[in-house]
Amino acid sequence: NLTGTNITASGNISASGTGSFGAVSLQDNEKIFIGTGDDLQIYHDGSHSRIKDAGVGHLIVNATDFVVNNSADSANMIIATDGGAVSLYCNAALKFATTSTGVSIVGNTSASGDIIAANLFLPGSGKISFDDSLDGSDQFITGTDHNITIDGDNNVNLTADVAVNLNTPLT
Repeated sequence: NLTGTNITASGNISASGTGSFGAVSLQDNEKIFIGTGDDLQIYHDGSHSRIKDAGVGHLIVNATDFVVNNSADSANMIIATDGGAVSLYCNAALKFATTSTGVSIVGNTSASGDIIAANLFLPGSGKISFDDSLDGSDQFITGTDHNITIDGDNNVNLTADVAVNLNTPLT
């Protein structure tokens, strides 16, 4: 048994069994290595704290609930609940969450590229906005036999290969 306070050692230390430590202090760029080939490394590089998976396979975190908070532990950034939602936060405000039926987005959504939706429902005061770059070739609803475009004069054009009824009451 080795007991004492402020024990300093240099070189390699080999031990078997278990150990108990009140704290382990390492300087910047000093690493904790885990695994036969130093596969997992935990360290601070002087600017960033790092967990590095340097081996084969994946870095897997098993948790009933997985929470990532800011460094002050005063605001959520990510919450993943076993069997439930994954929620993403911006400045402690919920912005994106998975639900049992899809996703929920809070606030404005900006996208580049195509947005494909089988059913689009805008409850209440919902709206779809287009920027000023519409040039006549912009299609915002397309199908196999119809499309709706906005031309350079801000006219809405409906083109269809089938009969189209406008202002017809739903029955």
